[in-house]
Amino acid sequence: MAKRINRRQGSRPQQVKRWWKRLAILAAIVAISYGIFLVLGLFSRPGYAVADLGRGPIEEQHCTPRFNSSPPTSGCHSQSKVAYGVHDEPIPAELQVHNLEHGAVIIQYRPSGIIGVGDALAQDLDAFVNRLRNSNLRYCRLIAAPHAFPFSFPNRPEEETSPKVIALTAWGRIDVLDTYDEARIKKFIDAFINQGPESSQLPQNECQ
Repeated sequence: MAKRINRRQGSRPQQVKRWWKRLAILAAIVAISYGIFLVLGLFSRPGYAVADLGRGPIEEQHCTPRFNSSPPTSGCHSQSKVAYGVHDEPIPAELQVHNLEHGAVIIQYRPSGIIGVGDALAQDLDAFVNRLRNSNLRYCRLIAAPHAFPFSFPNRPEEETSPKVIALTAWGRIDVLDTYDEARIKKFIDAFINQGPESSQLPQNECQ
């Protein structure tokens, strides 16, 4: 009987060791799965990442605005901002960047004729932006405007092989479309609206 008890007692360290080994394997599986989830989430985000050029007011830092994409997604900017909502004229780049810094998503398009007049694309985008902004305060920081220059951003030569008519920008992020695709635009907006480096709780007068 004594020997049997000793064997049982001697088996406990082995059992504990096996349980720790199983827990270690389970922890490793969870960690790997979480890592895969993060990687897939990163690469499944809409649009393309653009290198962050930093931020700061031109007037305070005496910097010259230089941008690595058109429209811009970061960099030196004006202390002023533009009103959120629909615009009929192109917005200067240094103003765009300040709005992006505060969490804006800007939708810009290449007008087909006179800006804002008889342009079906402009009408579609303007209506879409107004509809979203009226539906939920979350979409307050949306902007739609024409863009005066061709769209461009680094390291994506395939995007230059066909003409693009819409550009979507958020801080450090851009996407370009060759046609109006409301679902794709909405996905970009939902991913990046209010995500700028100086985003904060919306002040009461932000959308007034």
